[in-house]
Amino acid sequence: MRGSGRKLLTAIAGSANEEADIRRSLVESLYASPKSLAIGALSGLLLSIAIAHISHDPVMTGCAVIISLIALARTISATFYFRKLKTRVAKDYRIWELAYELGAWGYAAMLGTLALVTLLRSDDSAIHILSVSLATGYSAGISGRNAGRIKIAVGQTCLALLPTVLGLWLEGHFGYRILAIVLFVMIFAMRDITQTTHRIVVEALRGKQEKTLL
Repeated sequence: MRGSGRKLLTAIAGSANEEADIRRSLVESLYASPKSLAIGALSGLLLSIAIAHISHDPVMTGCAVIISLIALARTISATFYFRKLKTRVAKDYRIWELAYELGAWGYAAMLGTLALVTLLRSDDSAIHILSVSLATGYSAGISGRNAGRIKIAVGQTCLALLPTVLGLWLEGHFGYRILAIVLFVMIFAMRDITQTTHRIVVEALRGKQEKTLL
């Protein structure tokens, strides 16, 4: 009986360690391509600055400033952690996961807020195109890039697109409301893409672990 109990505890501990290793690998995948994160941050920074410059609106300018600061902070932190990963001295991955999560959600929320503000405070269709395209393009990109952590990717999609959908609907024009419906449906499609990609990645990691054990 004692032998069976020890085997059971060993199996449970081994399973827990495997899951922890997989989670660590998934978190590391978030930081695996700092260039793509930097490109996304730069795109948001440039377009938000363009919106602020065209509109001369203090609220939009404030949003642009916040977006720029978050973009800069995320790029610096991602580059720093990526270098630690390359030198294999990266520790406390859960803290880095939380830092990435908060930064990602904050950035996505500000893009959604900027889209909402531009749609409600401006009649300039050029500004509308810039803000909605930014929120939509960013959401499409991160649905696959951040699939390692589903809640981060889905949270970003919702935070970026739901305010955009609301702004488009409240703007009132027929075309805008049709686009609002399309973007709302896209949220569910992007969620499915994220879940499918996540499952493929996890299965690949488990297969790699099994080969290592053999």
